[in-house]
Amino acid sequence: MIAPILVRMEMLRKERTYELLITQHRSSEAHDGRRPALESKVLFRGVHGRLELDLSGKDKSQRGAVVPRFYSKAGEEVTIPECFQEAVRAVTLAVNCIGCSHCHYARAPRGAALVRARNVTSVTQYDERALPVPDKP
Repeated sequence: MIAPILVRMEMLRKERTYELLITQHRSSEAHDGRRPALESKVLFRGVHGRLELDLSGKDKSQRGAVVPRFYSKAGEEVTIPECFQEAVRAVTLAVNCIGCSHCHYARAPRGAALVRARNVTSVTQYDERALPVPDKP
C-alpha cells in the first residue's frame, strides 16, 4: 500500500462555469482474510461555480491565484475548505491552459498545509453542514 488515504480532486470547466469534486478514498479493515473494501467520501462538491476572469486571455496574470466561487441552492457562497485552496488554485490554472500538451501535477502538502489537510471537514452542495472526517489509520 502506498498510502492509507487518497484525496482526489476533479474539475470540469465550460467557458466560465466550473464543477469541482473533492473525494477521499481509503481501504476499510480487512475481515476474515478478505481483501478490504474501498470506502469513498465526498469532501466537497461545487456545482455551477463561476469565475468572471478570462484566465486564458486578458487575465492570464491571475492564473494560479484565483479559484471559482460556488453557491448553494439558496444563493449563499459555499467556501472551499482552506486546506484545499492551494490545490484548487493549481487545478483551476490547469483547466484554463487551453490546448496544452504538457503535464499539470500537484505535490503533497508540507508543514502547516499537511496539518490543515488532516483536519478536513466535509461540505457539499447538498448538505452545507460541516461534518468532521473521522481519523482512521
